[in-house]
Amino acid sequence: STDGDDASPGTVLLKNNNTQTNGNLTIYNAGQSPGVDEVTPITGETFNNINISKGANVRFNNIINVSAGQILIEPGSNQVIFNAGSTINVTNLIVNDSLHDDSNSITIKGNLTIGHLGTYIQNHTQEISVTDTVLIYGNLTHQDGSSVNITNGEIRIKSKDFFLRSIGFIDSDLKGFRGSSTSGASGEGTGGGDGTSNGFGDGGGGGAYGGDGGDAFGFSGANGIGGTAYASASNVTTMGSGGGDGGGSDGGDGGGYIRINATGTTEINGTITANGGGGSTGTGSTGGGGGSGGGIWIITNVLRG
Repeated sequence: STDGDDASPGTVLLKNNNTQTNGNLTIYNAGQSPGVDEVTPITGETFNNINISKGANVRFNNIINVSAGQILIEPGSNQVIFNAGSTINVTNLIVNDSLHDDSNSITIKGNLTIGHLGTYIQNHTQEISVTDTVLIYGNLTHQDGSSVNITNGEIRIKSKDFFLRSIGFIDSDLKGFRGSSTSGASGEGTGGGDGTSNGFGDGGGGGAYGGDGGDAFGFSGANGIGGTAYASASNVTTMGSGGGDGGGSDGGDGGGYIRINATGTTEINGTITANGGGGSTGTGSTGGGGGSGGGIWIITNVLRG
């Protein structure tokens, strides 16, 4: 016998004719795990508030306006994506679950709050614009980047005030240019480490960033050379570079890129990282070169924490 597929979550629109022009939208799935096909699209519409909860699978398309209130993503295995090509305009955005932001642009006219169960994943290079305050108890991160798909490799956010609480993370580890996974090939990025195809005893070169990558040691003399420094200490604008392949052993990925621009106060009590990854170890003492660390740039008027 075969089973039928799950149904879509329920949708409720509440509107007060006397005080509301657009109404409050609630999408609720009773705690069920959302399937791939059970999607609620929100396309080119305006609401006072949007509440997403209990396993809802929601996709935002075109221009979405929530100008009078907030988009609230509650805990509960929700799958929420601001699709590519969308434009999001909202007063307040509260993320207590997973949000994938693939949008063309997002403007938050009030506050962005990432709760301790929330993860905000940026998948574009546009600046997230927040008029007032960013408050992070959870995780702000971005998709892996590469020389083929560099739109994935950055976090860019601008606000008046920025607060990273002690339990909060901004994580860009291993999300920069990729280490080589092709025998003898160099790592990706401007400072990618050289690779070597010798199968015994030779390693790949390390990725560079503000300094040169390390040269590998090789028994046969065919070791990979480290990448050449390319980043500026006074203008940090790019991701870390990948390590070279060492005789079939993959190079490590570079760290990603984080830019925080707060015109008022920035308070950092949590953790911000953009670490590169180590290369893998193969047989015969071969090994891939390590990926370089990435870039973190904080621009602010007052820094404390």
